[in-house]
Amino acid sequence: MKYRYCVIVLSLLLCICIFTGMTTRSNFTDNSKADMNELGYNYFSNDFEEVDIESLWDEADLIVVAKFTGNRTARNRCFLSEVEVLSVEKGDKNLEKNIISVYEAVSYSSFRIDDWIADSPSIWNKIEKGFHISKENNLYLLPGQRPYEVSPLLNQEKDYILFLNAYDPDNILNSDPEKYIFVECPCAKIWATDSVAISEYQLPDEYPLYKDISTYEILLTDQDSYRKFLSVKQKIMDRISYNQSN
Repeated sequence: MKYRYCVIVLSLLLCICIFTGMTTRSNFTDNSKADMNELGYNYFSNDFEEVDIESLWDEADLIVVAKFTGNRTARNRCFLSEVEVLSVEKGDKNLEKNIISVYEAVSYSSFRIDDWIADSPSIWNKIEKGFHISKENNLYLLPGQRPYEVSPLLNQEKDYILFLNAYDPDNILNSDPEKYIFVECPCAKIWATDSVAISEYQLPDEYPLYKDISTYEILLTDQDSYRKFLSVKQKIMDRISYNQSN
């Protein structure tokens, strides 16, 4: 009798596990199949605050000129992007010509479609057009919301100057020496080439598609903030030894 009772209990637990797994799978969205360029980019533009160059240099463990390889994987609340180090301006010179990975504070996010939204074409139409959220996957891109997280993801068209710190989630030195995070500064990820002129800088629509902002160097509130950014960037460029013709 006791054996029979155990079998029944185990059978019920197995059924619950199978049902839960099937439910989870049916609700799972395969982000790898999503076309990033066609997803909405739900960003908040920011004013640009003055940056102390000396403090920026001191804060970074590693300063490099690098190029995005095109390899990127989605992680929890971020993307892990591979870059080829073209030049080391501060830090381990042995990293030059090698590949490292950097965490970028942009992630896939899913818009919850409640029944009352799905049953209301007029409401859904506003959501679909305003946030560019597709009915196929309910996804959009959500960048970090902190004031210094004002740049789109790295792209392959530009070389970048990156200000990095070793990724050390457990406060154990060298826990993952090939992975890095950006220092907390709006200039931690900038082009190693000339920026767009002030007269040509235009803030994109409030709810753009990612393809509409992917070529931006930085997303700021207005041209005055952009002018401040260019002034700081010039000071950074003056200290960088990398010659693009190399």
